[in-house]
Amino acid sequence: MALGLARQAREQTAREEAQRQLLKLGKLLENSAVPLAAADQSLLSRALDAYEAAAKVLDHAHDLADIAGVFVLIRMGRDAAAAAESGRAQKPATIDLCFFDPLHGISARHVRWRPLGQREALVVRACAECADRIRQRRQPDALTCQIHGHDVPYYEVDPRHSVWAATGYGQFTDDLIERVLTGFPPA
Repeated sequence: MALGLARQAREQTAREEAQRQLLKLGKLLENSAVPLAAADQSLLSRALDAYEAAAKVLDHAHDLADIAGVFVLIRMGRDAAAAAESGRAQKPATIDLCFFDPLHGISARHVRWRPLGQREALVVRACAECADRIRQRRQPDALTCQIHGHDVPYYEVDPRHSVWAATGYGQFTDDLIERVLTGFPPA
């Protein structure tokens, strides 16, 4: 009972912060002074798509994993808007949020991590705390989802059913925004 209440409180707090940050991104985009170069317009379009994707996820968020996805999408939108406004023609340099739990914040470094029961290691970006846990051969503090009444790390969810597991919150692919907007796999 207490754990359920704590989970609900954490989710509600995160949802409210996501709403605040989404509004802030909307105002940033509304007041954007982007030059007319085609590359800058493309970056602004990406920022607008990220905003739309974040709003879509927030409107339909089922759990904390979805809300974490909102923060990732907002960050992508802010980075694209900043790149567009600065006139940089290339894709914005984004420092990913922690792979294990984007709510931990900005990732400190790349880590080699091997999921339990798997032979191959992945290289992902992790916050300092998760990176230290991995270095000590301990499990990282992963964001969990409720699957059939059990908490499982989001990355263990079948990727056919979770855009977050399929993309590692955007660390495995460059098309997170597009996947969310097209609705496959479902967020």
